[in-house]
Amino acid sequence: MKTAFADEAWRSPPGEAIAEISVFGPGKGESIVVHLGYGHWMVVDSCVDRDTGRPVALDYLAALGVDVAHQVAVVAASHWHDDHIEGLAEVVAAGEHSIFFFSVALQSHSFLTLVKAAGERSMMEKPGAAEFAKIIRVLEDRVRSRGRFFAPQPALAHTLLWRPATVEAHNWPPTSRVEALSPSQRSIEVGLQEIAQLLPTEYTIKRRLTNVTPNHTSVVALSVIGQAIALLGGDLQETGSPVHGWSEILASGRRPPEKAGVIKLAHHGADNSDHPDIWTELVTAEAVAALAPFNPGRTPRPSPSDVDRICANAEAAYSSTDRPDVARKRRDSHTERILRGRRHSIRSAVGEMGQVRLRRAFNDDGAAWVSELFGAATRLCQPQSVA
Repeated sequence: MKTAFADEAWRSPPGEAIAEISVFGPGKGESIVVHLGYGHWMVVDSCVDRDTGRPVALDYLAALGVDVAHQVAVVAASHWHDDHIEGLAEVVAAGEHSIFFFSVALQSHSFLTLVKAAGERSMMEKPGAAEFAKIIRVLEDRVRSRGRFFAPQPALAHTLLWRPATVEAHNWPPTSRVEALSPSQRSIEVGLQEIAQLLPTEYTIKRRLTNVTPNHTSVVALSVIGQAIALLGGDLQETGSPVHGWSEILASGRRPPEKAGVIKLAHHGADNSDHPDIWTELVTAEAVAALAPFNPGRTPRPSPSDVDRICANAEAAYSSTDRPDVARKRRDSHTERILRGRRHSIRSAVGEMGQVRLRRAFNDDGAAWVSELFGAATRLCQPQSVA
């Protein structure tokens, strides 16, 4: 994200009573950095900035003058896929006083067995599982040296990921918190069955892991900092089943009453990344949407139809990098024949790193979210006009 480092505005930290939601992404991989108020921060997921070779969240917080070891209160992994947690072990290690949250499904015997198998030298190696193995080692060392308080914490629906400590002298509104909306116990059971299918069996060849789809066990979180409310969608997908995905959150009798003014879209804004009712039940009519796209796959997201759907619902929408160009760049016929002969897939290049930054005062009922775009970040659609 080279252009941002020369930008004085980019280095300007938020005020104590200003909430921030920053979405980073290079096309594959994404990270969310949240200012919870009064110098407290949360990092959700991770991606590595190709310019620095480090997790982009750490570079950004360092530029703001944040003491990561003491000011990052929470580090969370929404799920284990490598396009969300590359470099997360380094973030966990840097946040020496942070609490690490992860989907409760990832504490299962099946998943830990999978991590062990993928963390060893084998055909099963998968960056997401290998990264999680690194995280486990960091946390084991921390628990041995500092005690059980720093043990990783499983998250499921209605788990509180953060709330202001009662001893704090700061003026947080009383409802301030970060609350998980998923996964439910029912979704965890389905997810565990899918994870178990990835485990190698006796007398069979270990094969390279593939991502479990749809992602039933992703953590979705609601960040409520006074009037600054954001829905962080993780990678949750809608399957059409009333007992899974967004439908399950919408049907929950324990769903929080607050509606979000910002939504970080799940699953790169794909057609199964939301449910029509979230735009009326979970977010406000003036909601601002942000996403990190996925460029290198067979079906880059968001597609033009995805963008149309998002823009029809959001007041404004932003992407951390340019929308994928689904038209493949033309190659000479000789190169095409070589690639096809070797069975190489031909995919679009990963986009440049960018950041969508949204800030607003959380103690002011009339305040609005202010958007800033850095690096390759771009607007997906124009703000809707007021009739």
